[in-house]
Amino acid sequence: MGSDETDTFTVEHYDETGNCVRYTTLIPTHYPITDRTVPHPKYEICTPASQNYMPATTLYDKMAAFIPYADDPAFPMWDYLEGFDEFSWQSDFDDPDLEVIQLETVRRLHFYHDFSYEEIDVLKIFPPLRISPAQGLLWSVAQRDIPWRGLADYIDKTPAPILPKNLVLNTPDLFTAINQDLPDFCPNLNCLRTFCPTHRNHKYPPIDPVKPKITSTDLKSSKGKACSEECFRFIDEDDFPDLPFWENEDDVKTLESVLKLMPDQNPCDLAIICRKPCREVFGYRCKLMPDECIVDELYREERPSRFVMPQFVDLLDDENNGSVETPTFAPLYPCHHKGPCDQNSTCPCYMAGQHCQRNCRCTVKCPIRWKGCDCVPSISGISCKYQEDSDCICRQMNRECDPEVCTGCDARGKTKRRPPCRNVDLQRGITKNYIAIDRGSYGLGAFATTNIKADVVIGEYVAEIFSAHYVSHREIINDYTGLNYGFDLNLTTNLDSAGLGNNTRYLNDARPHGEQGEQDNNCGARIRLVNGDHRIAIITLKPVEIREELLLDYGPKYWTHPEDQD
Repeated sequence: MGSDETDTFTVEHYDETGNCVRYTTLIPTHYPITDRTVPHPKYEICTPASQNYMPATTLYDKMAAFIPYADDPAFPMWDYLEGFDEFSWQSDFDDPDLEVIQLETVRRLHFYHDFSYEEIDVLKIFPPLRISPAQGLLWSVAQRDIPWRGLADYIDKTPAPILPKNLVLNTPDLFTAINQDLPDFCPNLNCLRTFCPTHRNHKYPPIDPVKPKITSTDLKSSKGKACSEECFRFIDEDDFPDLPFWENEDDVKTLESVLKLMPDQNPCDLAIICRKPCREVFGYRCKLMPDECIVDELYREERPSRFVMPQFVDLLDDENNGSVETPTFAPLYPCHHKGPCDQNSTCPCYMAGQHCQRNCRCTVKCPIRWKGCDCVPSISGISCKYQEDSDCICRQMNRECDPEVCTGCDARGKTKRRPPCRNVDLQRGITKNYIAIDRGSYGLGAFATTNIKADVVIGEYVAEIFSAHYVSHREIINDYTGLNYGFDLNLTTNLDSAGLGNNTRYLNDARPHGEQGEQDNNCGARIRLVNGDHRIAIITLKPVEIREELLLDYGPKYWTHPEDQD
């Protein structure tokens, strides 16, 4: 209880019976407030991330995942929803009741009418029972919280038989299994992981069997040390016809799969992979790949026609004053076709004027693959250093060095210490904690945690990936929040760190609201082509002192409302 006259209040303490046992009178302490409390700058929640992320909704730009700010009457909900054709909560829905009806029908067909699982799939009345280890009707029903036990047999009141959950497909060989798992594994050097969130829509081409080019006779006469007493190098010429016999047919299938991937590999290495004696592996290679067939195939190969080098468009010019220049091309999916990458094979990379990449199904010696730089470490032990007059061709074309072809600068990083190549910062994540967030010139801002030299990569602009063709609904959100974190990555892709990103999203413009005047940004955003991906590096343009605010040049387009543009 408080009192305005005494400016005190009393606390009464009661025991378990409800009787008041004591009073405590407290006199509050007065603290005069001389300065006005400044409210915190506007802030929207943001999920931290270390790499660009493509939401599932990006694949379906015309499908709304949810209604943002649905509890705020001021949000223009209907204007926002007009940009979509459908809603995910209505379209992307599997009816559990329908699944149970389908499962019960399948169960009765199988147990009471003697239909096999294959015969039920042939009817095409229901979804396939098992498409893959994680697809099909049986798998979908098994994900439900309460499994369906089946209706009882009302004739004899016995429990209903249950469909097995372990219905599996025939076990594929190693080569087929690798191709089946390709959609779930991202081979891009920026990722090398399963269920990659960055390349969610990438369709990597299947692996084709590699044609052998070396006969078994040539392998036998090649130079090299014997791997063991069972090495194929000790086989006499008279023993060539004597072939081993493996009782386990799976062992033969494994060797066949490995030979489809690397037919010209040394049998000593194949023996380790297949866990078989070297001479036996060599004997089966002679049987599976006769020398006559290899020679005939080499003879039948089409002779390459006159090659015409295309005019490449995937070469980025240097940006001026640290402002972002949007590339005029978008990286293609890896190519996959017969023959070399030229005008006759209609290679998509060749036709679009883009260099092939490591995930293309052509060889490393492809004539239109990026050749990389020929830099070597200087006296200081550093190569490919960022500077305006750099001799590194990768630097000049705004590419990071390719670990597979830029071997002189050690872009692969074979050295134990930091590799001498200074053009692999984004792909290797070589950045320090340069950025601290505090109240800035406009809302929250980014400040240097230490003194930073010029031409230093202080971070990568990480955000969600969106299609550049559908931005109207995001513009409505930007107008509502008064915040805009969008970057044009290329002609088809935008980055937006409004809901996902890192510290680089807090760099303010050196001229808020597009004010006129001399540009004074100390950082720049540079778009780099990194292992086939466009990525944005934030680089210091001049020396920055500790606690100095890091500023960008957003460019005039940022401050122009879409309705005001011609």
